Amino acid sequence: MASVSELVEDVAEVMQEPVETVNAYARALIDAGLLPKSRGRAIAQVTRLHIVSLFAAVCLEPKIKDAAETVERYLSLRLAGVPEGAPKHISFSAGEYLTSLFEVIHTHPKGEDNKAARKTAINVNILFVRNWPEIEIQSGGEDGGATLFRFKAGNPSHWEDQVKRVTIMNGRAVLLLGFGKGRDYIGETMEE
Repeated sequence: MASVSELVEDVAEVMQEPVETVNAYARALIDAGLLPKSRGRAIAQVTRLHIVSLFAAVCLEPKIKDAAETVERYLSLRLAGVPEGAPKHISFSAGEYLTSLFEVIHTHPKGEDNKAARKTAINVNILFVRNWPEIEIQSGGEDGGATLFRFKAGNPSHWEDQVKRVTIMNGRAVLLLGFGKGRDYIGETMEE
């Protein structure tokens, strides 16, 4: 497992952002309780949700003081078109979905079905709409980016500047965390 400082270093490298910027977002998320805080010799280890939270902060590019609130708002978005009280298997948040997606990417699968699921997860595109609370998950590869899931907060009456401002992150970015550094972000093996 990795520490917050290792996660900051790796996210900065993968997202090609200055370490100082990623560290400022991490500090804001730590202060809000969205990332773990190390105490003395007890170095806090990150979980899947911590990874998702820091990636979201960097992709959304909010002001540092608004980072925690923005990340919480986006990760709590619900699946579009699913009514309140729907069964759990179709009623999930963007944070829950992204956490499970990151889990599939960072596990070491056994069995052909799990390997295929991992390959599919690695190829998805995650679109963070920065001027309206929305996250869209698109398939990558041969089908040209069909929308798989859309998480959003209602419908906007108009778009700021009449266009969606998005940051697109591919599942490969998650796969590259700690690449060549011997870090295991999940530390689990999927069962057959």
